[in-house]
Amino acid sequence: QHNSKSTPYWERQVEKYNFYLIMHEHLFVFRKPKKGEDLSRIRYSMGL
Repeated sequence: QHNSKSTPYWERQVEKYNFYLIMHEHLFVFRKPKKGEDLSRIRYSMGL
């Protein structure tokens, strides 16, 4: 987290242990396809 009460703590840890803070988080929401739905646009990401 980059904008919270603990930010100063983590900024010190970055200097101490040489790692990066992540400035953005991404939340991916998935759903099951509906029966008969066209899956051709996601065919390469299905891993079947």
